[in-house]
Amino acid sequence: MRHGDAKHNINDFARPLSELGRQVVTNASYFLNKFNIEKVLCSPSARTLETLNIVKTVSSISINDNNIDIIDKMYQSNVENIIDIIQQQPDDIQSLLIIGHNPYLYEFYRLTVAQQKKNNFKLVPACVIVIQYANVTSWASSLLGLGTVYDIFMPNY
Repeated sequence: MRHGDAKHNINDFARPLSELGRQVVTNASYFLNKFNIEKVLCSPSARTLETLNIVKTVSSISINDNNIDIIDKMYQSNVENIIDIIQQQPDDIQSLLIIGHNPYLYEFYRLTVAQQKKNNFKLVPACVIVIQYANVTSWASSLLGLGTVYDIFMPNY
């Protein structure tokens, strides 16, 4: 999930969500109710933390401090770091919600979804892509090219 639309002309790390961003993240949170999310990995920026708090408040997903990791290296990161973070997750976790930033979220999608299964779109703020990895039994495995887009929440801007 990409964070919601954020205000501009503020220090990048401290940028809060705009009013539109809060509204769209609220809609995305209702979409997330369809899924059993076991763990959340989140960037520490203000806009990603605000996105996380809206998801926690609005959705019926059981998210608490025990299943949330705020990871410093998810801010101003790259796809290699994100893959490394995912590969370190315990195998008893079956589903992750990643709340982060472009361009690495789009690059992750591009690298891990099988070429013939890709949709052509931009990863706009508050977009959610649900990627399923069939026959992958360990997060430590290579996920490259093994994913299938299971569902998408695409805001209408």
